Parts: sequence; structure tokens; C-alpha cells
Amino acid sequence: MPTSDELSRVESHPSWTPQEKWVWEQIQKREIADFNREEDYGERLDPKKTEGWVPQRVLRSEFLLTVLLKEPYRGAIPHAGVRIAGAWFNESLDLSFAEILHPLVLGYCRFEKEVILVQLRASHFIGLMGSKFNTKLDMNSLEVIGDLLMRTGAAFSEVDLTRARIKGNVEMWSSTFAGRLNMNSI
Repeated sequence: MPTSDELSRVESHPSWTPQEKWVWEQIQKREIADFNREEDYGERLDPKKTEGWVPQRVLRSEFLLTVLLKEPYRGAIPHAGVRIAGAWFNESLDLSFAEILHPLVLGYCRFEKEVILVQLRASHFIGLMGSKFNTKLDMNSLEVIGDLLMRTGAAFSEVDLTRARIKGNVEMWSSTFAGRLNMNSI
């Protein structure tokens, strides 16, 4: 008789790249999809440096939107959530007005274009530890039931947290902000 884990497995979408399929497999196994630990994706990379970021580490915005927001993927995410490390996002990521039902960790990742989380509602925590944001991170009116973790040496260009509501902690220790950090009415 199949276990409940086997029953909830959802096959990857045929349009996904090999690395996106691998990330989906890791998510379903309740593992961190850590590109820095898999030899197929090169060595451990520093998100603050441009060298070494290969196309095999690229995750498309559409992949993340599909996993987080569309069925059957959204319903197949285990309680551990979506945890990705060492990925390269080279296009804009827009999760505006979405609702995320699981923990989301995008740690030690590199973001080349704007990340928009305007009025995003997250029922758990969001982790951006150690990541590098080369352009604006817009979290205007973000609502997080848990913690917002922007720590562990993360590097931000510009951050807008205007009117954000964080029910847990906002942690920014050892991170740097090259531009404006707007926390008006947080």
C-alpha cells in the first residue's frame, strides 16, 4: 500500500528545465534544493560575486510562481516548504498580491532583476539569508505571519518595506544596504 508521501507526489511539468525538475524533486523530499552542494552545478558560489554563475543554476520566475501558486504543485508542497539555496534568478520575480501557504527560503541566491512582493501574504516565514539583490526588492505592504529573515550577510540594492506587517521578527544582522531601506509605517 502506498504511503501518504507517495500519494502526494506530483510529477514535474514537462516544460521545466532539468534544474527546475531537480528542485521540485528536492522540495517533495522535504530537502533543501542546494545548488552549492550538488557537484552537477559547480562549486559553492558567493552571490555577491559575478563569477561562476552558470546557466544550470538559473531558475525561471515562472517555475517559482507555478510551484507556489498553481495546483497541483501548491497542494503537493510538504510542510517544510520551498527551500532553495544557490540559485540564480536572472529575470524579474513578481509575487505581488499572491498568497503563499508554505515557508519560503531563497538563501544564498543571486537576483539580477527586481523582486516584487507587493501585498504578498505569507502564512509562514520568508527567508532571504545570504542572498544578493542587484536591484530593488519591493515588499510594500507585505504581510508575513512568521519571521522575515534578511540576515547572514545578505546584500541589498534598495528595499521598500513601507506598510509591511510582520508578526514575527525582522532580522537583518550582518546584511548590507547599498541604497535606500524604507521601513516607513512598518
